[in-house]
Amino acid sequence: MDPRGVLAFLDGLESDGIEMHSLMVVRHGHVVAEGWWAPYTHDRQQLVYSVAKTFTATAVALALGEGLLELDSPVTSFFPESLPLSLDPKVEELTLHHLLSMSTGHDRDTLPVMESELGGDMAKAFLSTRPQTAVGSRHVYNNGCSVLLGLVVEQVTGEPLEDYLRPRLLDPLGIGEFVWSHHPSGSVRGSTGVHTITESLATLGELYLRDGVWRGSRLLPEGWVAQATQAHIVPTDFPDSPDSGVGYGYQLWMSRHGYRADGAWAQLAMVLPDQDAVIATTAAVPHSQLVLDHVWAELLPALEGATTRPDPGAQRELEARLAALTLPVGPRPSPDRAGWHTNGMVVVQRIPDAKGWWYPSLFDVGLQPIAEGWALSFVEDEEPLSIDCGDGRWLTSVLVLPDRSRVPIAATATASGATATADVVFLETPHVLHLDLARIDPKAEGRLAALATASMRWNVPPLHHRSLADLRA
Repeated sequence: MDPRGVLAFLDGLESDGIEMHSLMVVRHGHVVAEGWWAPYTHDRQQLVYSVAKTFTATAVALALGEGLLELDSPVTSFFPESLPLSLDPKVEELTLHHLLSMSTGHDRDTLPVMESELGGDMAKAFLSTRPQTAVGSRHVYNNGCSVLLGLVVEQVTGEPLEDYLRPRLLDPLGIGEFVWSHHPSGSVRGSTGVHTITESLATLGELYLRDGVWRGSRLLPEGWVAQATQAHIVPTDFPDSPDSGVGYGYQLWMSRHGYRADGAWAQLAMVLPDQDAVIATTAAVPHSQLVLDHVWAELLPALEGATTRPDPGAQRELEARLAALTLPVGPRPSPDRAGWHTNGMVVVQRIPDAKGWWYPSLFDVGLQPIAEGWALSFVEDEEPLSIDCGDGRWLTSVLVLPDRSRVPIAATATASGATATADVVFLETPHVLHLDLARIDPKAEGRLAALATASMRWNVPPLHHRSLADLRA
C-alpha cells in the first residue's frame, strides 16, 4: 500500500476537523497501517454502536449452519407465547429474510414501541405492530428487526447471544474482551451495545472478505457471505446518501466500493473485495459519509496504486505520524493558575440537532490547580465528584461513582485569561464532554472573581445512555 495515500488521508481528516479515534488497514491479510488518537489506545474496548447488528446477523448465520434456522422461517413460529390476540396478515408473512434485510413493510423504527409497551415482552410488541406497506417492498432502518433477530437466536439456542457466539465466532477469531449491553428485560441489545477493540472490527471484516473461512477453517456456512452482501433492497431508507442509498444486505450496508458494518458516529468495518482489503475505524463524526468520502479519495488510490515503487521516506514519515496521533487539547495554558467555580447548574449549549440529547445534570462546577494539572469538581445527582485533568495534556484515570461503578476516562483542562476549558473522554465510548468556563468579572477581587458561568456540549451525543455510569462497557 502506498504510504503517501495514508498520509494524504490523515491530512484530509485533519483539514476537515474530523475526529477520529482509531484506524486499521488490512491488505492481503496483513495489517499495513494502524493508529490510535490518544488518549484512545489499541487495547481499549470501545462502544461500536450498530456494528452490533452485523454480529447479530453473524449469529443467525451460525444458527443456520447448525440447522436451527432457515431464512424463510416465519418469524411468528419462534414466539408462540407472544402472539397478539389479533395477528395482522402482513405480520404472518414476515420471515427471517425480511428481518435481516429490514424489509418488513414498517414505515418507521419499531424499537421505541418494543422498549415501551406490553410489559417488557419485546417480541409481542413487534408482532403487534402492523406493517404499513407490503412486506418486502421497502427498506426502513429498523432497529427492532435486529433486536428480534437476537431474540430468535436466543430462543432457538437457549443461550444469551454473546455466550452462543463465544465458542463459535469470538474465540476462533481471537476476540477477547467483548461486552454486549442488555435491555432492561435481560435480553442482549441485538441492534447496538457491543464494546470491543478496533482489531475486532477488522477481524470481522476479514472473515467476511474470506467468505466465512478463517485460517483454513470454515466458520460461516457456505453461501452466507454472498447472500448477506448483496443489495436485497434498493433504494434504502437514505436514498440521497452516496454510500447508504445504494442498497442494504443482511445487517450490512452496501457501499460504492464493497460493503460495510456501520455504527453511529463512524464506527466502521469496510470490506473492499476488489482491493482485497479491510479498513476499520472508530470515530466521533456526525455522518459516516464524511469518513467514507476520504477513504475513497485518498485510501482507495493508495490501495490501487500499491505496485508503485516503494518510498522508504514516506513509510518512515507515516510510521512517525501514526505513532504521534492525538485528539487536540485546548490552547497553550497561561501562567494564570487561579481557580474557577460556578454557583449553580451548568448550561447545555443548544447546538443544532441537540433536541432530545441526554446530558448529565451538573451543578457547582469547580476547576482548581493541583500538582498534576487541574482538579475538575462538580455535583451530579446530588453527589460530589472530582476528576484530575492534565494541564494541556491527557491524564487517564477512573471515575468512581457512588454506586461503585468504575468509568475509564481521560481528561485535560487549560486556562487562558478569563476563560477555561475541560474535556472529559469516556474511553470505552466515542463520547467526549466539553466544558467551557468564563469568569463573571475577571477584574473583581475575592469570591466574585472566582465565580464563573459554565456550559457543556458533547462531541457526538450518547444514544442510549442516561447516566455517567452508562458511559462504559
